[in-house]
Amino acid sequence: MEVVLGKIICSGTVNLKCNECDATIKQDAALLNWEVEDSERGEMDTRLWHGSEELTLACPECNNDIGIRFTLIEYPEGVQEGELSSEVNGGELIGELDYQIIVEEPPENKEQKFS
Repeated sequence: MEVVLGKIICSGTVNLKCNECDATIKQDAALLNWEVEDSERGEMDTRLWHGSEELTLACPECNNDIGIRFTLIEYPEGVQEGELSSEVNGGELIGELDYQIIVEEPPENKEQKFS
């Protein structure tokens, strides 16, 4: 059986507050890179653990490093299981991340025709 991976697409901005000076930092959410970190076969489908690479930003006011990373579980295919989790170091997430799971159909095996 071929596993079809859901792709995480983010839009809008990630808004963070610096723990050192309370400045607000905004970053384009589309810059988050997501990967499938783990998977296991479930009763209905394959359960996928998605994680974003950590995004590290320097506060423009005090140069404090702020890191943020998101994780979520997809099960069954195309459906989020549970809540989106975030880990923030050096700051605080303000608001929510706008995202969706897009399921891309695998390419069909087509016969090649030669002239």
